[in-house]
Amino acid sequence: MESLLRDFRFAVRSLAKSPLFVGVATLTLGLGLGVNATIFTFVNAIVLKPLPIEKPQEVLAVYSTWEGEAYASSSYADFKDLAEQNDVFESFIGHGSAIASLQHDGRSDIVVGELVTGEYFRMLGVEPVAGRALGPADEDPSQPRAVVLGHGLWQRRFGANPNIVGQQARLNGTPYEIVGVAPADFPGLFPGLAADYFVPAVWVGDIDAAGQINAVHNDPGTTALDRRGYRWMWMKGRLKPGVEPDAAEAQLQTIMARLAQEHPITNEDRTAVALPASEVRVHPNVDKVLGPAAAVLLGAVSLVLLIVCANLANMLLSRAQSRQREIAVRLALGANRVRLLRQLITESLVLATLGGTAAILFAFWTSRLLLAYQPPIPFSLNWDVAIDGRVILFTALLALGSTLLFALVPAMRASRPDLVPSLKAGGHGASAGTPTFFSLRNVLVMAQVAVSLVLLVAGSLFARGLSKAGSIDVGLQPERVAAVILNLSMNGYEREEGHQFMLQLRDRVAAMPGVESAGLAARVPFDSNDHFTTVFPDTMAPSDDRDGFAVAVTWVDENYFKTIDVPMVAGRPFLATDQAGAPRVAIVNEAMAERLWQKRDVVGERLYRGGLDTEPFTVVGVLKDHKVKTVGEDPTPFAHFALRQAPRGHAFIVARSIQGDATPIAVAIEAAAREMDPNLAFGDTTTLARMMGVSLYPVRMGATLLGLFGVLALVLASLGLYGVIAYSVSCRSREIGVRIAMGARPRDVLGLVLRGGMGLVALGVMAGVALAAGGSRFLTAVLYGVSALDPVAYGAAVLVLFGVALAANVIPAIRATRIDPLLALRQD
Repeated sequence: MESLLRDFRFAVRSLAKSPLFVGVATLTLGLGLGVNATIFTFVNAIVLKPLPIEKPQEVLAVYSTWEGEAYASSSYADFKDLAEQNDVFESFIGHGSAIASLQHDGRSDIVVGELVTGEYFRMLGVEPVAGRALGPADEDPSQPRAVVLGHGLWQRRFGANPNIVGQQARLNGTPYEIVGVAPADFPGLFPGLAADYFVPAVWVGDIDAAGQINAVHNDPGTTALDRRGYRWMWMKGRLKPGVEPDAAEAQLQTIMARLAQEHPITNEDRTAVALPASEVRVHPNVDKVLGPAAAVLLGAVSLVLLIVCANLANMLLSRAQSRQREIAVRLALGANRVRLLRQLITESLVLATLGGTAAILFAFWTSRLLLAYQPPIPFSLNWDVAIDGRVILFTALLALGSTLLFALVPAMRASRPDLVPSLKAGGHGASAGTPTFFSLRNVLVMAQVAVSLVLLVAGSLFARGLSKAGSIDVGLQPERVAAVILNLSMNGYEREEGHQFMLQLRDRVAAMPGVESAGLAARVPFDSNDHFTTVFPDTMAPSDDRDGFAVAVTWVDENYFKTIDVPMVAGRPFLATDQAGAPRVAIVNEAMAERLWQKRDVVGERLYRGGLDTEPFTVVGVLKDHKVKTVGEDPTPFAHFALRQAPRGHAFIVARSIQGDATPIAVAIEAAAREMDPNLAFGDTTTLARMMGVSLYPVRMGATLLGLFGVLALVLASLGLYGVIAYSVSCRSREIGVRIAMGARPRDVLGLVLRGGMGLVALGVMAGVALAAGGSRFLTAVLYGVSALDPVAYGAAVLVLFGVALAANVIPAIRATRIDPLLALRQD
């Protein structure tokens, strides 16, 4: 230990004599480690951090499976049966996400929370910071309505009032007694969303729960609590001591099989699957995407770190060159080579410590900066990007590994100099001689160029994909359509009253200056919420054992198609007379006509929702295909039903501007609605173009991050190239002086140096193209209309790299033309 401390003290004294070298090395390494630490901070927050619950390893996440959905939500009725009939769980809970309108101090806000069952807080081991938690008694409908506030909402809207317990909060116009405040470190069970409130699940009728309704019209249930087809709840259970997860899953499947027999309408072919909650971060299906995405980002920043290590290796080689006499003297006096090697590695570890510290500070700043880069959605994502022990350990291990990469070879070469020439070389180090083309320095530069090109190609491919996505014909003009979502049930409006309000608002908006048309829809193109139903064409016989066709669906008014400017290819649009009580009608798009009837003109055909024993819908029109969910999708079957014939809940009011961006119209719509009712709460005030941007967010984020990483890598590689060429010129100064003395012109010397430098670049580019071609196939799934081998993307990346590399070569080449031959010839 004493020997190690001596090495450390000597390393600090040695490095202190070269403050410029230490500063550049620390900043370079800090930057390389910092971008890695920043990305890992997000990977840690999204993928690695365990659920904020007590002993998560004892908890199972329970899913319902049905019709190809391996991990679906469940109904409250199924939850009650599973909770009461199992004997493998110590406690069993259900919870669902919910959106409500909070009325407080004369202002209405949209808030996101959770509907929870009675054992929720006890099972999770969460203790409120004020008041009490919700319990089983709060599930009794005869008891007063209770709510636990999320810590963020308590601070944001209630001023962190310490006397908040016992006061009232109005959710969707209904008063709830505030019984507690959740702790700051418990955001709820939906990763990325910090719950604003927690309400007993029995009050789901007051608050809209996000869920899926099976398309069955003979579900005997009447409310969200007893409708088994309304699947809005996620379930978790804490195992009893000694119970294995497989045994618990087997019992759940037995109970579900019994429910399928008792309730065949809603539960046929439905079973259960259980996964350890500690292995689920967001959702099993989402986690399958998060893992590869995290690997791509970590791989990209690892390439940046490789370039940093190559630069530092070259810096250490140059430093070792200047210390050859010192090292030779120590060896001549009897120093052990292993001891000398250890000393040089210790110096590199000191640099790694400085760089790692700088990296943590860098990550602390940049992680919060990136967190502010939110997707265009109406609520904020809330990830815990704190620099915790896992991030610090990752950075420390990365710094240690980097030290071995950039320090080991230079240290080994420095510890075995040619003693006689080194001792004769005076105080300036031995002559390096003319470096060979494939010297270690040159090979490192070629590797830097290759890695930089890989990142530049990836960023270029994403940028090309984003550009292509912007030019894809989506079937409408989204930038000219404003979309404002209202859920009047949150403000206490009854169904018919709310519908009349929306009709009046629509007519008022249609009369605004600059508005060409206005309409209503339950769902609009690029809406993040999925609405699907199962339909049966009249060509299917009642004895047909097929399960029907799952299609996207919406309900729209008679002005909707004109407003979004999507033409009919056959039949008619909806009419104001298509009301409740009139014959039920539907309009399908071309893709749906082809899929269900194998023809385009299907006017007059009939289809059924939920089963062939229900009242049919007559197809009165066929709509031209347009994009429904994303710009890159294939033609998607889409069914439209008359809004006047549908259950009325939340709805979009859409308005088409006469010309230009529709954003001012969206703002005007909100203002007009507030004039009609000042207490309204809005889900979102936007345009279809902005909603389309949500689907493009992963590509845009990929283009931004990989573009930044590519630029950073290119700058670092250029600095490395500049250093190597400058070093090469200094080593060849005698040769260049002789050439000039023999009559070489400046342009000859310039060409000599540039050929050497650009030759390194050319070999690096060749290697980089091969690496990029091999790796870019993993990006195919997120590129719109662009091949992974797109020649434009590759060409642009190569041209940029050659341009920057040429600039890095020119400066030392110009200096070479100015070498004084007399001074150069006197050196030896």
